[in-house]
Amino acid sequence: MAACVWWRAVQRGAQSEAVFLSRRKVVRESPRRWLNLQEYQSKKLMQDSGVTVQRFFVADNPTEALEVAKRLSK
Repeated sequence: MAACVWWRAVQRGAQSEAVFLSRRKVVRESPRRWLNLQEYQSKKLMQDSGVTVQRFFVADNPTEALEVAKRLSK
């Protein structure tokens, strides 16, 4: 059974690679992600690359948050 599951994953070219450990055990190994961005960081990166994104501002304290809310409501 496990060998069949593994072979089907190999045939389909699944994103996650199936590793056959024994006759009854299959472990799926997914690719490692090295880049972990917050939403505001990814928006800034896209904006700098010429991709249209929604307006956004980053506020570090409540006073800045109020100012940002005023700017966004215009």
